[in-house]
Amino acid sequence: MLGDRLKLLRSTLHKSQDEIANYLGMSRSSYSHIENNRNQPDIDTIIKLSKYYGNVRGIDQVDL
Repeated sequence: MLGDRLKLLRSTLHKSQDEIANYLGMSRSSYSHIENNRNQPDIDTIIKLSKYYGNVRGIDQVDL
């Protein structure tokens, strides 16, 4: 599921939920709900996530 992949990406990059949530402009608990598949992100959040992870070098090395 999407949340599982987001958690893997974040942990591979040694980022905290707080760091990602701040980038997205949401609370850590809201982001946690996305990672734990309790909530689905809206389209604006998906776009921000794709930009964030799309700008990270070496992300193509993560085995999803």
